[in-house]
Amino acid sequence: MGPGAPLEPPVVPSSLILYSYGGEAFISDRRYCHDKFIFIAVFSGEVVFEIDDREFRLHENEALLIAPYTKHCRIFWTRNYHALYASFRLPKEDGRIQLLAGRILPLKRAEWRLLKSATGEYLKWYRGCAGSATKSVLRMTELLNSLLVRFQPSPAIADHRNYEMDFDEKLKKILQYIHEHLDRPISINKIASVLRISRGTVRASFSKQMKCSIGSYIRSRRLLTASNYLRGSDLTLSEIATLTGYNSGMSLSRALKRDLGKTPLQIRRDRRSPILPDPASGS
Repeated sequence: MGPGAPLEPPVVPSSLILYSYGGEAFISDRRYCHDKFIFIAVFSGEVVFEIDDREFRLHENEALLIAPYTKHCRIFWTRNYHALYASFRLPKEDGRIQLLAGRILPLKRAEWRLLKSATGEYLKWYRGCAGSATKSVLRMTELLNSLLVRFQPSPAIADHRNYEMDFDEKLKKILQYIHEHLDRPISINKIASVLRISRGTVRASFSKQMKCSIGSYIRSRRLLTASNYLRGSDLTLSEIATLTGYNSGMSLSRALKRDLGKTPLQIRRDRRSPILPDPASGS
């Protein structure tokens, strides 16, 4: 920026709401669509979001921004999952924050401090300290603008846009293959052979964008599909095991208990009770 060039005004959120969320492991397929931005920062554990049919796996110290009117679903989270949620609006004419939406954002220590400070001030306001509302918004403003500075597109990134799009297309094909073949053995060699891409590309797609190994992704998808069958059908455990790539109902039962801490019967009973509410739904 040259001398005398006007500075861009900061991105200032309005209608800010902050809340934390945590709980036992769970799988869900309930979808949401809001008129606000939703910002999720993970303190501990792991969570998988699906946004417009694309999956994002967040780990500790990572954040995700979901744009307004975007269909999203939190499909899986671990037993020790704990995160801070923030919902807010921005002036319609200010589209800069859209640059952060739909990407995993590793948070620095200073940004965590801002987020915790925003939460602390928000709690003070909630308890009756009127002046803390402004302080909470200011801390959130500092955080969002810090992220904008760090993650705004650079000329180098723009030059490689076609490469990134090609990389995304390969990932979509890999995910589609996995989703369509959960009932049979899946290996990196098989995926690479069928899609005619290298094994290195298969691995890189997950390490770069999914933030997990292909094995752990396949396992979580199988558990999600099995849980949906348990909650939404009268299929036997053995039939569900066959449809989701497990050797037997017993092996599926052990996997559900190990990874989710629930038996098939407990998951099946969930269909007679409401799905756990998502704090981002406002319900």
